[in-house]
Amino acid sequence: MQGYVRFAAMIGGIFFSLLDFYPFFENIISEAVMSIRHYITAQEPVQHLCDGRLKRWVLKPLCVAMRIERLIITGKYPHNFNELLEMSAGLPQVKAVEWIMNKELFTQNVSADPTKVLGTLLELATSISERVANFRD
Repeated sequence: MQGYVRFAAMIGGIFFSLLDFYPFFENIISEAVMSIRHYITAQEPVQHLCDGRLKRWVLKPLCVAMRIERLIITGKYPHNFNELLEMSAGLPQVKAVEWIMNKELFTQNVSADPTKVLGTLLELATSISERVANFRD
């Protein structure tokens, strides 16, 4: 881990080390990846993916992982989706933030090509995980 950030956040008057966030991040990202793989292999009907399941079990946890990733990499925690969008500018993960902020866009994209959306989410989760792993080394 690069040593310029000694602590990540102060929550309730307590400083937390970046090391405290790695297991939490790894758990969330692995659960998101397993959920994505489930939806890919189960070939869920589009109406099931659009009814909130994909958003609840994949997109929201992925956005939590993205927030932690930004905290680990930059030392700043995005408190809302607008901040996450700003802090993710230029990164592929912007697409997931746009989807979480715009339900209609997400539903349209899932309805049009659910396989592409699932593939994109899997690529995003993998790239976020790799970025954190590379930063940790």
